[in-house]
Amino acid sequence: MQFKNFKLLTLCAILFANSGELKALEYKNFETGLAISVAAGLAIGAKMDYEHREDDKHLENIKLNLSILPKLNFKYADSDLSENKINFKYQDLNSDYLSRLQSLYNIKKEQFSRYTQLELVIIITNLVHNLWEHDGNNMPAKSDPISILEEVLVNKKKFRCVEYSTVLAGCLNAVGINCRVLRLRTKDVETREYGAGHVVVEAYLYGKWIMIDPQAKWIPACNGNILNAVEFQQALANKEQYKSVYNYFDYKGREILAQFKNDCPSFEEYAKFIGQYLYYFETVIEQKNYDNNQPSVMLVPIDAPNPTIFQKKYPLDIAIYTHSVASFYQKPDILNS
Repeated sequence: MQFKNFKLLTLCAILFANSGELKALEYKNFETGLAISVAAGLAIGAKMDYEHREDDKHLENIKLNLSILPKLNFKYADSDLSENKINFKYQDLNSDYLSRLQSLYNIKKEQFSRYTQLELVIIITNLVHNLWEHDGNNMPAKSDPISILEEVLVNKKKFRCVEYSTVLAGCLNAVGINCRVLRLRTKDVETREYGAGHVVVEAYLYGKWIMIDPQAKWIPACNGNILNAVEFQQALANKEQYKSVYNYFDYKGREILAQFKNDCPSFEEYAKFIGQYLYYFETVIEQKNYDNNQPSVMLVPIDAPNPTIFQKKYPLDIAIYTHSVASFYQKPDILNS
């Protein structure tokens, strides 16, 4: 399909609608006769889809005891970084691909200069969450943000957590925010037949990585600090910090989104869902072009085995196994402004 008429379907306008600046917008694609109406506060909204998971015999541990997750041990010392530096390569924020994404959907960084980066994360996460309903069994024809958006907006397709995170990563990159797609794996990733992984985004803001789950509209925080995925696990494993964990999206979204829709999972619901996945942490070494089918790095708890298989039969392409949080969460070498 040609995109020449997609300029009428602009993500920036949807962003402003979600932030209360426009009440309703209608777009038409003249090639397909498709009319898409986007009204603030009236989007579909993703569902966590707990129902099909609870019926699966391999996912009984979703109903885990919420008192405390097991404490995972990693290497935290900064000295580990010099010894175990990983040459991560992130998306060039001035790439031709992002220029195309910006042009197709009229996403211009200067249009959002009034917002802080964290506010942009809230607004864009809300947008992506509302683009389609979750379908854990559907895969796109191509795995990049532009292709996924075409299938969603033109063909009304519904996709998985993988696609929520890929589209969010592309949109955040388009407004100048460095980020990466993060795969979360269960402890029994090799032997569980189904549901052994979940996918989220981590964005690099204000000198640290923070976790964003666009499927659930969850950004974990504790005692005023926004957390990355490992910090989230550690907070859930600490009986004192556990009491102070909350959803920053829910907290901040009420403030900056004029049409805030209170459909985020509660802490109890989300902790039941996400807790099992916070064991192995994996991301590709090169985030360029949104190709997740390439060698990756896996952060592994000390004394845990290095998994090589996903869900009994799918090989994991892990180039580097590490116990070092400092290496896994190192600052990107090049940050584009």
